[in-house]
Amino acid sequence: MTKNEYVRLANTEPLVQLHGNISGKDFVVREYTYGVLVPDYNHPLSCVSVANSSLSIDLWVGCKWQCAYCQVQGSKQDLANQGTMPLNPQRRNQATIEEIVDALVDHPFFLPNETVISIGTASTEPLAPGAVTDSTFALMDYFVKKGLKNPF
Repeated sequence: MTKNEYVRLANTEPLVQLHGNISGKDFVVREYTYGVLVPDYNHPLSCVSVANSSLSIDLWVGCKWQCAYCQVQGSKQDLANQGTMPLNPQRRNQATIEEIVDALVDHPFFLPNETVISIGTASTEPLAPGAVTDSTFALMDYFVKKGLKNPF
């Protein structure tokens, strides 16, 4: 894909309407997480978004901790049927860590050894116990195995 095609895709992310269970108000939110690079659930880059001055890899939906101050619950993708973040984290898509990182490295927005990589900025606490923490370290390890020195 060319840079222009990626930019076009990133700007076609659908918005959806949600009804607030507590407020009773209707809200319009992004269907995906905070401007994903490719808005297609089957694509590895559907779990990578722009997060301020970094690219955020968000493998999970849901968090056991449910912190009251958490800003993550901002997209339909992050909410379970009852309108809240799931208690048990679930993988966002079926792409492997290798597929996600390889696709990201090929993306024109990625600069080897320069682009700051955030993990879990828009999904869950990246050091939540169990599979979430394991995947966080696996992501960092794969960048190192590829010889990349991007800051995390």
